[in-house]
Amino acid sequence: MKVRKRHRFEALLLIVFIFIAGIAGCSGEGGGGGTTPLSDAKAMVAFSFISPAATGTIDDNAKIIAVTVPNVTNVTALVATFTTTGTSVKVGSAIQVSGTTANNFTSPVAYTVTAADGTTATYTVTVTVTPSSEKAMTAFLFTSPATTGTIDENAKTVVVVVPYGTNVTALIATFNITGVSASVNGTEQVSGTTANNFTGPVAYTVTAANSTTATYIVTVSASAAATSAIKLPKTGLTTCYDSAGAIITCTNTGQDGELQKGVAWPSPRFTNADNSTPINGNVVVDRLTGLMWTRDGNAPGPPACTPALVKTWQDALDYAACLNTNSYLGYADWRLPNRKELKSLVNYGQSDTATWLNTQGFTNAKTDSYWSSTSYATNTGHAWDVSLIDGVMSDIIKTINHYVWPVRAGQGSGAPAEQPKTGQTICSNSTGTVITCTNTGQDGELQKGVAWPSPRFTNADNSTPINGNVVVDRLTGLMWTRDGNAPGPPACTPAVAKTWQDALDYAACLNTNSYLGYADWRLPDVNELESLVNADQSNTATWLNTQGFSHVQFQLYWSSTSYAADGSHAWFVDMFDAFVNDVNKINIFYVWPVRAGQ
Repeated sequence: MKVRKRHRFEALLLIVFIFIAGIAGCSGEGGGGGTTPLSDAKAMVAFSFISPAATGTIDDNAKIIAVTVPNVTNVTALVATFTTTGTSVKVGSAIQVSGTTANNFTSPVAYTVTAADGTTATYTVTVTVTPSSEKAMTAFLFTSPATTGTIDENAKTVVVVVPYGTNVTALIATFNITGVSASVNGTEQVSGTTANNFTGPVAYTVTAANSTTATYIVTVSASAAATSAIKLPKTGLTTCYDSAGAIITCTNTGQDGELQKGVAWPSPRFTNADNSTPINGNVVVDRLTGLMWTRDGNAPGPPACTPALVKTWQDALDYAACLNTNSYLGYADWRLPNRKELKSLVNYGQSDTATWLNTQGFTNAKTDSYWSSTSYATNTGHAWDVSLIDGVMSDIIKTINHYVWPVRAGQGSGAPAEQPKTGQTICSNSTGTVITCTNTGQDGELQKGVAWPSPRFTNADNSTPINGNVVVDRLTGLMWTRDGNAPGPPACTPAVAKTWQDALDYAACLNTNSYLGYADWRLPDVNELESLVNADQSNTATWLNTQGFSHVQFQLYWSSTSYAADGSHAWFVDMFDAFVNDVNKINIFYVWPVRAGQ
């Protein structure tokens, strides 16, 4: 019995052993010695961006992924969301986390996918930005002259208003566009470089990145001539002279005798008070300025006023007051003329203005100097006089004797060339002491003439502060270069003093080069140049440099007006103390170009 039980137990152990061995044998079948193989899967099965929403197209054979994003997308830091059959993804050495890691896609990016078995596959991801359809003109302007266009995006029009007299045949536009290019009649436009003729509308075609286009019609128009408080008259000169004084043909000389700028003189210029001729009364009206003068040019009046005698400056003022006390010729508003009023009688086309005036209906006009009521600001013990021989305006001590010629009226007459105020606001006695103006009859008290606009000097568009290259004088309507020392391109030898002929040639050179967009610069005539003088200032140049101008020299400046008594001379104006005189044309003086005005 015991022997049988032991045999059963041994048999059971044998069966268990065989079972375990069988299991071990089954687990090793096809296992190459008992080890499970690792996966070689490494495909990129999905690739997209969430922001912006864009899904990539995967070419698994070529291992290429293409993604197209909107045209406004910044591709320098895009975050990709991806799915892969591999165990990891890298860009370079950087492990990529789907939905987290950012990359710069301005160039193709290589994504390396690693399988479980260590093998890899590289997918090249290319991001393409959709070409923009933007093709707007967002800004349009000219720098010379400085003007900005108004853009109507709906109508696709640009309107630019340039100053009066601008040469529009070769204007260079500076513009901004949202497209990739702009063209005019097939010619590519370079902002700030390409010139076009704007005498008619010009079509600018803007091309977008996606090749669509938009056309903007640019229209350039000129503003009206600058409005002004006064109009300067012609000087009277109609003849041209070379530097040696020989009379020459005026054509293309640029001289005052050729251009004859300014308001034309009425014909007849001088009449009786009722506008009749011939002159046969005791007063003469100048229909150019509206001023009424005594017909007698040598201090006429009642005996109480010591008529027909030369006088000191103070005696001249007292004489005018005496005429009013006596209501001479029925008027009680006679005065000593200021420097501009007295200068207005000068005919720069005559070698002797007094003799000419005596042929125009006046009597006793003297070929000598006459007192004005304007004190000399540099030395108030002096006053301004005007020589009616040749028109020289200078200062002289108030205690010497000069001729006197009374005047009245003038303002509000509607005359074509009413005279402006001189600028003087102070009064001084014969020793130069500044005094109260009341009842002096001096220019500083009466301040006769058309008032100066405020501000007087502006940019071409009437704005202030002055910040461009030109300055408009709203008193006269003249446009001056802001730089008072012969500015211009190198070809015109700028910023140097010149002989008279060189000054004329310089102005012609500015026009050849359409300086600042204009081709009608000129050397100013003597009236235009003198119009800048402020008789209240001891140094006009310094004052002008505070009014928006620059580099105005307190020196002598050439006018384009020859001196009729000697054609080898020309008139100049001293921008220091306001002298108006003549000098030989071979001298070296400063030059200041001007344009427009009439």
